Amino acid sequence: MKNYEKIILKKSFQDNEILSQIIIIAPEDFFKDELHDLFFKSMKFLFDNHMPVNMTSMVDVLKDSGNEDHITTFKSIVVANYQDEDDWKYHLNVLVTFYNRAKTLKIAAKLQENAITWSVKRLG
Repeated sequence: MKNYEKIILKKSFQDNEILSQIIIIAPEDFFKDELHDLFFKSMKFLFDNHMPVNMTSMVDVLKDSGNEDHITTFKSIVVANYQDEDDWKYHLNVLVTFYNRAKTLKIAAKLQENAITWSVKRLG
């Protein structure tokens, strides 16, 4: 799972149709890695504003947002070759599953916390 986010970024960068699918599926806080999140949100910004998603526009967005230090990292992600990168749909499904599971566990913990607080108040 180490490279799943990188594979999704690379595929999104290479193909606007894949990018549009992932934009629909991926929630706002989908990417766990901060840089991956930055890169995806930059591509989404370009796509949503009907601008080309290419290296020139990505470099411009990263520079304009004060993130020029991360340009080299972005370039290395999108030119790298990853094992099983053609299985990006599987990787996306795994990431979505883990994301949903984590969100569900957070909600369950909050419900449990609130139930305990409510019970203590009723007993008191």
